[in-house]
Amino acid sequence: MTYVLKQLSAAEIRRIADLSRAMIEDGPSVVRIGELDLDRVFNRTPEEAALADGILALSREKKLELIALTYFGRGDASDEEPEAGIARLRGIFERDSDDEIADKIAGKSPALAFYLDNALAKIEA
Repeated sequence: MTYVLKQLSAAEIRRIADLSRAMIEDGPSVVRIGELDLDRVFNRTPEEAALADGILALSREKKLELIALTYFGRGDASDEEPEAGIARLRGIFERDSDDEIADKIAGKSPALAFYLDNALAKIEA
């Protein structure tokens, strides 16, 4: 049994994944504490803002499906059929506010793109 997208299209999911991918930079792997750019640490980059805005623009139902797919793509509910697992994951977040859901999704970046790509592959969308 596979999962049929109910609120989001595969194109919408790929757009959010692309916004997440835009946050990945090729920088030094080791940064000394004195070299940290504090503006960058405490303020959103344009890429982070674009991702957050893209998620916030979605309807509540789309955000719920997106967060469920994010966790499904991460491997949560991997022992369940996609339909049941995604429904269960969605239910976990139904009490959260839209802003909380958006923050949880955006907080998965930069791995978010991988999770969403993985979810799409698993549901064959």
